[in-house]
Amino acid sequence: MFRYSTKIFFAILAIWAFSPLFVVAQVSQPASAFANSEPIELSDLTAVIYQFTNFLIGVAPIIAVIFIVWGGITYMAAGADSERAARARSRIFHGFIGAIIIFGVGVLLSTALYFITGLSTGVL
Repeated sequence: MFRYSTKIFFAILAIWAFSPLFVVAQVSQPASAFANSEPIELSDLTAVIYQFTNFLIGVAPIIAVIFIVWGGITYMAAGADSERAARARSRIFHGFIGAIIIFGVGVLLSTALYFITGLSTGVL
């Protein structure tokens, strides 16, 4: 039963992930997207780093909470099974470590962006 539900989950996830491609497939596009484009500047790189940092800082707490709650529920359901309890404690620990790493990356990227451009992003 577990394998069947996992396959269904990943099938739905794939359909959801690739559905924008099917919608855009009917739109007529110019011959080249880069025909009239301008050169890439440092401000473009700054914008990409800023958006990526904001994305990570927005997603990290959600993923960390999911892992911590999942580990807590597994720990409560483990009962006397020490192996399941150890895996649950490990999951909780890794949830905290993952959140710390992602927040650290956000801080490092914001600091690097500040030193490269002299602009404060206000991300954190």
